[in-house]
Amino acid sequence: MEPFYEQPYQQTYKPTSKFALVSMILGICSLVLLCTVFFPIILGGLGLIFAILSKRKDKKMETAAMTGVITSSIGLGLSLIFCIISVISAIHMLKPENRDMLNQMYEDTLGITYDEYIEGLYGEDILEQLDEFY
Repeated sequence: MEPFYEQPYQQTYKPTSKFALVSMILGICSLVLLCTVFFPIILGGLGLIFAILSKRKDKKMETAAMTGVITSSIGLGLSLIFCIISVISAIHMLKPENRDMLNQMYEDTLGITYDEYIEGLYGEDILEQLDEFY
C-alpha cells in the first residue's frame, strides 16, 4: 500500500471559465452600485453578455454564469426602473400645482421655499428658464 502523500492528486472541482467569473463579478457590482443609477445599466448589460459568451455548446450554463445572469438582470432591471421613476418625477415637478406643493413642504421644513433654494444654488435665471420651458 502506498503512503497517503504519494497518491496522485485528484481534482475535485471543475474550473470556472473566465467569462462566467467576469459575468458574476459584474452582476454583483451592478447590485452594489445601484445607488449610482447609471453604472448598473452598463455593468448589468456587460454581465449578461459575458454570461452568454461563457456558455459552451451542448452544455449547461455554469453556476457562476447563472449567478451573473441573475444578478446582472436584477441590477439592470432595478436601475431602469429607477431611471423611469426619476424622469416621471421630473416631469411632474414641472406642473405648477405640484411645484406649489413642493414649495410649501420646503417652507414648512426648512423655512425657505424650493424656488428660493434653487435660486441660491443656481441663480435666478434657472427658474425663468424652467417657467419658459413649461
